[in-house]
Amino acid sequence: MELVQPVCIQINLPEQLPLATLERMAQALAPHELRLVGGVVRDWIHHTQVSTDIDLATTATPDDMLKQLTDAGFKVIPTGLDHGTVTVVADGYTFEITTLREDVHTDGRHATVSFVDDWYTDSCRRDFTMNALYCTLGGDVYDYHDGLSDLEEGRVRFIGDAATRLEEDWLRLLRYFRFRARLSDASAIEPELKDVLAQAVPQLGVLSVERIGVEWRKLLSYDAPQQSLQDMQNLDVFKQLELPQPNIEALNTKTNDHLTREVMLFGLADTAWFKAKPLQHTKAEQQALGQLAKAVAEQTYTALWQLVYVYRRETVERLLCLRGNQQQLRQLADVQEKEFPLSGADVMAVGMDAGPRVGEVLKKLEHEWLQQNAPDRDVMLKRLTNLVAAS
Repeated sequence: MELVQPVCIQINLPEQLPLATLERMAQALAPHELRLVGGVVRDWIHHTQVSTDIDLATTATPDDMLKQLTDAGFKVIPTGLDHGTVTVVADGYTFEITTLREDVHTDGRHATVSFVDDWYTDSCRRDFTMNALYCTLGGDVYDYHDGLSDLEEGRVRFIGDAATRLEEDWLRLLRYFRFRARLSDASAIEPELKDVLAQAVPQLGVLSVERIGVEWRKLLSYDAPQQSLQDMQNLDVFKQLELPQPNIEALNTKTNDHLTREVMLFGLADTAWFKAKPLQHTKAEQQALGQLAKAVAEQTYTALWQLVYVYRRETVERLLCLRGNQQQLRQLADVQEKEFPLSGADVMAVGMDAGPRVGEVLKKLEHEWLQQNAPDRDVMLKRLTNLVAAS
């Protein structure tokens, strides 16, 4: 008998789910129960793209899971036994299965847990009502906190006391803003909750930049994150993370590329943010941002084929997004990449000795080639011969 009786509805499970594999796992764990939980349930009910992360919860203990799933022939990885989590790799899919649990102690980053066999108790430790929906493999959805209504209304609501949920894991502050953007929740934050959120902002400093970076990228991937970004700005989240104040009005919703959107928000007047730790840019991403900054400042080349040659195609796509030039964006797909027809071997073949001068000649000729609409190799060889002869 459960401590609290949930609201129950019946749904048809998405065809994308590897149901046959899940049913084999459920049979292997019998007599313990196995249910889908979290994003895969939330997203399907909300009619958004189904999450590729398939999370499950079970009444089986970690030891039970290891033994019974391994005996059934599954590859089981003990990824987080202290927290009751194992990873199962089967039929090309990866599943995370976690024993029902409750928090014994939390410090804002990590939790010590004990294992339970009650679904309601497990649900109470989750962050938001819409993330505490459990679904059997038969399509029965169990809702302990009115998450279905919140999801239908596009409302993000903490389970129980918001301050307590935040103190358990300060990352939930960023997750709150992210899920508001995901659900396009533009409603005003209630004053009492706003005070709770404001008190949590200074605690972001205890989180790893890796966890912050993951939430940030997910937030920027949604179609309309402006309201969440504005709420974050109003609560000094950007200041706490030592990021520039964003120009939210400049955000173009026609692209979901996070680097392009960051340039829209933070600008290029000061590029120090390229290396800001919370943004977690790789070296390749920092280089891509540097290329984009050069392209924005470009005055010499304007034709699409020239820009594609000088910069990478993805850089030009970002440039056009920044300019809001939809016509050229459509044309970009048809632009053929051109190749400069000369090499250092050609320069030396006409009588120039190896050395720095070879590179200088090639650079000069490449500039001419770009300016003259890419003449063919014969034309450029003739120009090379004349240039070397004249020197």
